[in-house]
Amino acid sequence: MEIYEQYLKNLPIIPNVAAKVMSITEEKIDISFQELENIIKIDPALSAKILKVANSALYARQKEIKTLQMAITLLGFKTIKSLVMLTTASNMFLKYRNTLFYKHFWKHSVMTAFIAKELAFKHVKKLNPDELFIAGLLHDIGEAAIFHTD
Repeated sequence: MEIYEQYLKNLPIIPNVAAKVMSITEEKIDISFQELENIIKIDPALSAKILKVANSALYARQKEIKTLQMAITLLGFKTIKSLVMLTTASNMFLKYRNTLFYKHFWKHSVMTAFIAKELAFKHVKKLNPDELFIAGLLHDIGEAAIFHTD
């Protein structure tokens, strides 16, 4: 049991901004977009990523989205929460980005997350798609813990 505890101690820690966003539950979305912006804007890299997604071809707009609040309004809370989780998870393993393990682990985790979310939308209506997304993303986190101890 001690060896597993050591593995878990070596996992990277989720940054404070991401932890705050992830702690907001959908059942208690009493947070305004302004309050969400105030949490996110502390992290310049995350803010830039959100603006980049809001201005991507996926959300084709006639006008460029120039403010974080406009981006948050366009994308919505659920998308922002998923984006924060993906960005944070990918940044936690930056020093391992070129390893074969990391490439496989990250691709597999992201694919599983999106498949789990899609299955929830299409087939299991009583389950929360965002919770299944997070479960899919983190389902093999033990492998990362073991990898980090080498």
